[in-house]
Amino acid sequence: MVSLDEISSAEICARVKNLGFSPGHYIQMYGERWEVLSDPFPLDGGIAVNVKVKGGTGARAIKLPATVLQSVKKNNRVPTSG
Repeated sequence: MVSLDEISSAEICARVKNLGFSPGHYIQMYGERWEVLSDPFPLDGGIAVNVKVKGGTGARAIKLPATVLQSVKKNNRVPTSG
C-alpha cells in the first residue's frame, strides 16, 4: 500500500472529488449539511473544499476529516507483478 505522502496533492484531490466532494453535491459533516462549492484543494497540510451551509449565503473553506483521507489511502493499492 502507498502512503499518502507518496501520492501527489493533485491525485489526492482527484480521489477525494470522486468520493462526492465536488461542486453541486451536499455533504453532512461537523453537524451541518453543506453545499460543496469547489473542487478539493490542499490547505495547511490537509485537503479542504469551499462550502456553504445549506440555505446560507456565506462561503468558507473546511478541511476534510482524516477519515476521508484514510479512505483515499485504503483504496490506493499498488498493483503487484507476479
